[in-house]
Amino acid sequence: MQLESLSPFLLKLQDFYLNFNIKQVEWVLRWEYPLIASVVYLVLSYGLKSVFGTEKPLNSKITDKSVANNNNNTDKKSKDGLLMYFFTQLHNVNLIVLSFSMLCGIVYEIVQRSLTLGVFRGSICPLDSATNQDDHPVVSGPVAFWIFIYHLSKYYELVDTMLIVFKRKPLILLHVYHHLIMIWITWSWMKDPWLVGSWWCVMVNSIIHTIMYYYYLRTAQGYTLKWKTILTAGQIIQLFSGFFLVTYWFFIRVENECTRGFYSGVFSHVVNGTLILQFIYFYYRSYIAPKKEKSN
Repeated sequence: MQLESLSPFLLKLQDFYLNFNIKQVEWVLRWEYPLIASVVYLVLSYGLKSVFGTEKPLNSKITDKSVANNNNNTDKKSKDGLLMYFFTQLHNVNLIVLSFSMLCGIVYEIVQRSLTLGVFRGSICPLDSATNQDDHPVVSGPVAFWIFIYHLSKYYELVDTMLIVFKRKPLILLHVYHHLIMIWITWSWMKDPWLVGSWWCVMVNSIIHTIMYYYYLRTAQGYTLKWKTILTAGQIIQLFSGFFLVTYWFFIRVENECTRGFYSGVFSHVVNGTLILQFIYFYYRSYIAPKKEKSN
C-alpha cells in the first residue's frame, strides 16, 4: 500500500481519536452487555471448573529443551500442553502491550489537560459549569477514548480465568470477583461520567498489569522470579492510592463545583474498599501465614 493512500486512513484515525465521543459507540452504555458477560463468565468459570477439576494440570511451562524434544511427539497431553503454553504466552504479550499503551496514552492526555487547565481542574476536579454530559472529558476526547479502551480490556481479561480453569489450577473468589466487578466499575464511569477516579485507576492499574503480565510471561517460560510478594503489595498500594484520592475528591467536590460522577464514584469507592480487604487477606494467607506455620 502506498503512503499516499495511507494518509487519509491515518487522518481518519487521528480524527476519531482526538474527537472521540462515547456516543459514537453508544452500545457500550447499554446495561445488557455487562450483564450478559457477567452471567456467561460465571457459568463458564464454575461450569468448566466442575468439569476439569483442579488435579493433574496441563503443563503450561516450557523450556527450550522441552520444545526441542517435542518434535513429532504424538502424545495428546504434550500437544495440549504445548498449545496451552503458546496461547498463554500470546495472551500475556497482548496484555503487556495493551496495558503499556493505555498507561502511556492516559498519562499523556492527563498531562496535556493539566498543562492547559492546571492540575486541579485538569485531572481532579473539572468545573461543572465548564462541562456538560456531552463534552465531559470522560465522554468526549482522548481521555474518554482511553477509558473506553480500558473498559473493553476488562472483557478481554476474562480470558485469564479460562486459562486458570483449563490449566486445572485453583479458582479463588478474589480472582473471580475482581475480574467481574471491574467490568461494571468501568461501565459506570462512562454511564455517570467521573474523571478523577477513572483516569487514576487506568494509570495505576496499567502500571501493575504491565509488570504482572511480564511476570506471568517469564514464569510460564520456566523462570523463577522472586518478587511475587512485591507484585501483590503493589496491587494493594494501587488500591489504597485510589481510595485516598477519591476520599479527598468527596470532601472537596461540592465546594469546588465538580460534582459530576457522584454515583459512579460511590460505587467505585465501595468496591475499592472490598478489594483492599480481600487483597490484604490474600497477602496474609499467601505470604505471612505460611512463614508463621514454618516457624512453629
